[in-house]
Amino acid sequence: NILVEVKERWYLFPVPVFRPVDRNLNQWLVEQKGSLDRVNYGAKFSYNNATGRNDKFRLWLINGYTKQISFSYSRPYIDKNLKWGMASSFAWGKNREISYNTVEDKQVFLKDPDSYVRRFMNGHAGVSFRPAIRTRHSFGIGFTSEEVNDTIVALNPSYFKSGRNRIGYPSLYYNMSYFDVDYIPYPTKGYATHLSLSKNGLNSNINLWQLHVKG
Repeated sequence: NILVEVKERWYLFPVPVFRPVDRNLNQWLVEQKGSLDRVNYGAKFSYNNATGRNDKFRLWLINGYTKQISFSYSRPYIDKNLKWGMASSFAWGKNREISYNTVEDKQVFLKDPDSYVRRFMNGHAGVSFRPAIRTRHSFGIGFTSEEVNDTIVALNPSYFKSGRNRIGYPSLYYNMSYFDVDYIPYPTKGYATHLSLSKNGLNSNINLWQLHVKG
């Protein structure tokens, strides 16, 4: 007789968030005097194996310096042959204060207690393909939009190009990963490489290629 005992892992993880928005802790404590107005706080909810197919759902609820709500969902396989997967994400937020310029090596901020000076939104959707054990390909599309109020444009016409107060652009990406190692979380021998190619924007306002390779 063989007895197999299985212990279920915990699937839902609520995690508190407390994060200063300045570039480092010293800047927050010394220059900003540890102001709680420059802190993002809230909660992150992680739901693993949401439908029993090893999928992952993430939800961020952030308040404070940045008011933001974002979520993501990923599923490693959506077909019976276990080759195709999918992932998607969306984020929306706004700020009452932003850094709109740099003067004498210092960031210059503008804060409006009565209205929001910046709004942003971004989302993406993609699919992944794993033809065999060691290699996985993923590709997808996204869109980013950001808007600032007219005061920012008046103070710094180059915040966006040509004195614009709003910008939006699509993005495309392709990733490839290859793992031939003895143990992926902590490999001691073998080979691994990752390649990432992305394109942001399709016109003169935003037109950026990026290529990252590591091995």
